[in-house]
Amino acid sequence: MATKTIDNSYKQQLINVYQYLINIGTPSAVAENIIKQVLFIFSQYKSSQASQINQTNMRMKLLQLSIRLSISVYSSQTAATTDCDNEQVSKNNYHGNCHGNYHANYHAIVCSLDPIYKHILGLRYYLNMSYQEIAEILELDPKQVLTFMHEARRRCL
Repeated sequence: MATKTIDNSYKQQLINVYQYLINIGTPSAVAENIIKQVLFIFSQYKSSQASQINQTNMRMKLLQLSIRLSISVYSSQTAATTDCDNEQVSKNNYHGNCHGNYHANYHAIVCSLDPIYKHILGLRYYLNMSYQEIAEILELDPKQVLTFMHEARRRCL
């Protein structure tokens, strides 16, 4: 590991990112590996920056990096071999929803979605982010986010 100690703000942000990954259906072993990679890359990024990174910027960078890594993991596997870690999700007692209604099979539905839809739903409903914030993290136009959100909701029904 590039750094042996990280301050509490980074630690809490990494925990939040890990919980986010679990709650969108990422298997716990994969989520742990992504967090390790994010920590390594982000610690190098932080040490190369002359100025201190503010909390908002740090949160955005950590989410961007973890999303890119999770999409790359998903791309390297087929959808048939990507399983959700439903046991870990249930331990977190997370009850997400699609389109405002609780679905008993929410996690199975989310797991069947393409990564872009998983992330848009997760960022919107798990992290309560605005469409503008989601657009910034995913480097999309806000109109594209709305289009993807509409399609993700449709696929959840």
